Amino acid sequence: REYLPADGAEGKIESAALGDVVKVRLTVVAPTDLYYVVVEDNLPAGLEPIDTSLQTTSSEIRQMMLDEQRKAAGEGQGRGWGWWSYRWSFFNHVDMRDNRVVLFATYLPRGVHEYVYFLRATTAGEYRVMPAQANEMYFPEVWGRTDGALFSVMPEIAETSATVE
Repeated sequence: REYLPADGAEGKIESAALGDVVKVRLTVVAPTDLYYVVVEDNLPAGLEPIDTSLQTTSSEIRQMMLDEQRKAAGEGQGRGWGWWSYRWSFFNHVDMRDNRVVLFATYLPRGVHEYVYFLRATTAGEYRVMPAQANEMYFPEVWGRTDGALFSVMPEIAETSATVE
């Protein structure tokens, strides 16, 4: 799991300002073909997921999500015929909750799979991030997880202006 700035810069971040949008990249490495996989990513308490399927989501964030899907399709994650290619994810269901994002895949072939989603920083503070976990539902001995982390949401700094007379 990587926290990245939403503006497209590729450096990992460990903090964001209140109101900022943060890009999360989950990477699952499957050494063999896997069936009925669940990936559960626990969120830092000061961040909330942005569900781009809702009509209330801004068009800017919706466009960023489409760009990420096109980028993944261009890197071999897409399927299609000839010039026409579309994003086809092996994660056939995504459940966005207020405290975690859960991905489900009926079939996950051997290889490296990425999923990107966005968060908004809503509450200032320093938060511990529990590890993301992945496992096969019917074979729980097949599992993996990330490391834990700290993530900070910085309060907005009020701008003060001084006048000189």
